[in-house]
This record gives sequence, structure tokens and C-alpha cells, in this order.
Amino acid sequence: MSPANRRSWFDRGIEIVGWAAAAVALLFQNPYGELGPEADRFLVLQALALVAVILAVVGAARRSPPAAQPARRALACLASSPIARWALALGGAGALTAALSVDPLRSLFGAPPRLFGFASELALLLLFLLLVPRLASVDSRERWETALLAASGALVAYALLQWVGLDPLRWQVDWQGRPTAAQGNPLFLAQALAWLVPIAAGRAVCRWRAGAHRAAMSAALLAV
Repeated sequence: MSPANRRSWFDRGIEIVGWAAAAVALLFQNPYGELGPEADRFLVLQALALVAVILAVVGAARRSPPAAQPARRALACLASSPIARWALALGGAGALTAALSVDPLRSLFGAPPRLFGFASELALLLLFLLLVPRLASVDSRERWETALLAASGALVAYALLQWVGLDPLRWQVDWQGRPTAAQGNPLFLAQALAWLVPIAAGRAVCRWRAGAHRAAMSAALLAV
């Protein structure tokens, strides 16, 4: 493989990790776990973030000096982005508060039942910082959007199954018939859908303007 192919392979690997993170955030939950519904999800997201960091480090080490120029430009662009600065400030504040807390270990790994500590927050921030430079093109953003909408469709389908009483799993918490899908709480499901509706609606409008009416109708149906 040429250096250029190695670079693209590592970049594609990080992009696939991002797709997996979106699917895990929306669809993964252990219905039989003794901890809270989010604990296993955070653990998987931490593992995915570690894989993404390894791919980024190995990919950077394998690049030749000329091939590293685009990556450096992307990093410089990321460093000048206000939202990236916000993410770095958020991570720095989290690290400081975890280190100075009365129980640093619990602040790092979180307390039962959710286990959401600074390690989980750091994993999400690392995924964000590694994915943003790789979503600079229209094609890469559309691939990411497609993966997110595919997971959204599965989320909605599962919620509808629960709504009509056909859930194949027995969850430990009964929400009196209100669907939760794989979010663990009806409020978490509502929050996820409120975040996803504009993405589906935006895809519907863009596809309709481009003349892809069938894809536009599918996205509109998902938004509805």
C-alpha cells in the first residue's frame, strides 16, 4: 500500500468508528445489566474513543512529510474553530474539577448506577475532535448524516414496537407502556428524537431540491 492509501485507510477507520459511536449512542443498551441503562453504553463509547485515538496516532506516524501537510492544515483549521476551543475548554475544566474533587477516582469513572465521569466525557470530546477534521467535505458529512439517519430509523422502529406492545426484550424498568427504545427512559428517547428531527428534515429538503424525491420522502417520513 502507498502512504496515501495508508492515510486514507486510517481516516476511513476513524470515520467508521464515528458511525459506530452514533449507533451505540442511539441503539446500544444492556437490558439485563445491574447498573443503570447508560453504564455499558459509556464503556463501549470509551473503547471506541480509544480505538479512534490509536488509529489517529498510528496514521500520523505512518505519514510521509508531504502527506502530513493536509492533516496539519486540518488541525490548524480545527484549532481556529470556536466550537473546537469550546470543546477544549470543556475538557480542561472537566480535568481540573476531577483532579481537585473530594473523590478524584469517582469523579474520573463516575458513581453507580450511571458511571458517567470525566472518562466518559473525555471519550466523547476525543471522538468529536478526531471526527471534525474528517468531516470537512460534503461527501464525508453526507456519509455521517446517512449513518446517523439509519440508526435513527432503527431507533424509531424499536420505539414503535414498544408502543404497540411487541417489545421482544424484558427491561428491568417498566415505564407503564411509554416507549424508551434503547435509551432507558422516555425522556431520553424524547431528547434523542428532538435532536434528530432537524437532521432528518434537513436531509428531506436537500434531497427534494436535488431531485431525489424518493430519498426525500423517506427522510420526511422519518422526521414525521
